Amino acid sequence: MELLSGSAQEILVKAESEKSESVKTCTCCGKAKSLRSFHKNRSKALGVESACKVCVRKQKKKIRQKAKRKRLSTISFTSAVVGELGEDTEKSFVESYSEIIRDLHYDKKI
Repeated sequence: MELLSGSAQEILVKAESEKSESVKTCTCCGKAKSLRSFHKNRSKALGVESACKVCVRKQKKKIRQKAKRKRLSTISFTSAVVGELGEDTEKSFVESYSEIIRDLHYDKKI
């Protein structure tokens, strides 16, 4: 006993194949790509993110590089000001002037 008639099965198969071949335009690069090129997100209408995997990867890489530059500039700024003082002095300096150091980074726009 079949659950679906022949034509109903054909319609179901066709719908599934169309769904897997659906395309979506990436909001970052503007290219039309298959839904497989996007990360899944069930809360979105099509069930995928708005930016493709490649663009998300590029964005995350930029964020990591920016954080690394910021970290390195804090270290170089601290070592330049503190010089060759002991660890205790350096820690107290960073604690005392942490707001100034943070403000310098915001002004720099790394």
